[in-house]
Amino acid sequence: MFKIGGKLMRSILALALAAGLLAGWSGEAAARYGILAGSWFVEVFPQPAPPEVPEAPPPFVSILNFGVGGTLSETDTSVHPNSLVDFFPPDVFPPFTSSDGLGSWKRTGLNRFRCTFFKFLFDEAGMHIGLLITTLDLVVGQDGSLEGEGESDFIRGDDPDGEVFFSGSVILEGGRLKVRHW
Repeated sequence: MFKIGGKLMRSILALALAAGLLAGWSGEAAARYGILAGSWFVEVFPQPAPPEVPEAPPPFVSILNFGVGGTLSETDTSVHPNSLVDFFPPDVFPPFTSSDGLGSWKRTGLNRFRCTFFKFLFDEAGMHIGLLITTLDLVVGQDGSLEGEGESDFIRGDDPDGEVFFSGSVILEGGRLKVRHW
């Protein structure tokens, strides 16, 4: 028969307790302790466009889902698989659609976080033509809010370290998605 030592048993119990507490925390308790994990509904405000872009895109909404292990998934109403976006003059970059965003996040302070997500960009024929890489600095408020700012970089091709041909700033604000009762 296999026996578990006292130290190992205490470690297992501590992990089980921590997982149970995190899984069962309400949005209010999670906000109080600066917990980012979960789903957030945010409004994104692109900042004024530089001269090479005719105008900044209008505000849009996004759902950000932060996994406990540092994973991130993102979808929004601006640049997504069913959109055909025409931000740039044709000689700069063609109209495009994109995948949803996938990325990662890490804690940078008590209630502060940094995340990065990638979107693949496709032309009208469905050919991969570039990447959209967004990095955000986020703050979880004690009131359950999420605020942040960041940069979105557009890159031609498939090299994440490739040359950025356009970079735009965004700010965002929102809150946790709540369970609906019916």
